[in-house]
Amino acid sequence: QKISVAGHELTVEVADTDETRSQGLSNREKLDDGKGMWFDFTNTNFRKPGFYMKDMLFSIDILWINNGKIIGVEKNIPLPEPNKDLIIYYPPSEITHVLEVPAGWVDRNSITTSF
Repeated sequence: QKISVAGHELTVEVADTDETRSQGLSNREKLDDGKGMWFDFTNTNFRKPGFYMKDMLFSIDILWINNGKIIGVEKNIPLPEPNKDLIIYYPPSEITHVLEVPAGWVDRNSITTSF
């Protein structure tokens, strides 16, 4: 599926079930520039889901989105450290969608929150 974020087109995989949202990008080798994973929470009661880097093999940026507005970003999230507890990332307020993109994408495309 194609989406546009602040005028930048992305091809995204949609995660809209508990199973696909939980799997996310775990155990993938990479995520090419111009691609992302779009987490749809509109069919759930989750409005402030926690995200973590379990089994991740590359760094990402996370965009927290509520009804089409970017309400927050987490940039260059590092890989999990061996034998340490996973860091859980939460949106700043309620969201309807979450977008994961390759690390650095937010800065390369000058993405900002849209309050």
